[in-house]
Amino acid sequence: MLPALLAAQDLGIRRASAVAGAMPTLQLVMSIKLGTRATEAIEAGLVLSFKVDWELADGRQLQQNLLLRYSPLLRSYQLGIGQEVVQTFALRNSLLAAMENARLRWPAARACDGDCGGRVRVTLDPAALPAPLRLPALVDSDWRFDSGWHELASGAGQ
Repeated sequence: MLPALLAAQDLGIRRASAVAGAMPTLQLVMSIKLGTRATEAIEAGLVLSFKVDWELADGRQLQQNLLLRYSPLLRSYQLGIGQEVVQTFALRNSLLAAMENARLRWPAARACDGDCGGRVRVTLDPAALPAPLRLPALVDSDWRFDSGWHELASGAGQ
């Protein structure tokens, strides 16, 4: 069997670029496919937290979370990006599309001297899951979301 056929879920970075400005800003274009267990967890109202790690070319390390959740009472999906306002969606596909095109900002970090560069990685944060799911998230392939390290496009500021 081909490995692609075995994957119940997938997380990959298609493109990543630093956006020029007064604060470090990262534009991510990703692909995400939630497996059955992750979809069931969201539908049950659990929060999936994805860690975005950015190692800048100047040696700094920045981190931020992308939070996916579903509110059964409100019947809406929500995407939280760091400390920014939560975005609300009626459909799960809209939630995933917004995550796949995320723009992350670090207002407290100093601006880059020139091109921020570096590399970025997105992973599921098992520590943010409820206790009964933490161990399965560490050992079960159905919970393994890791984009691997992706080099930022050089000079891609907008």
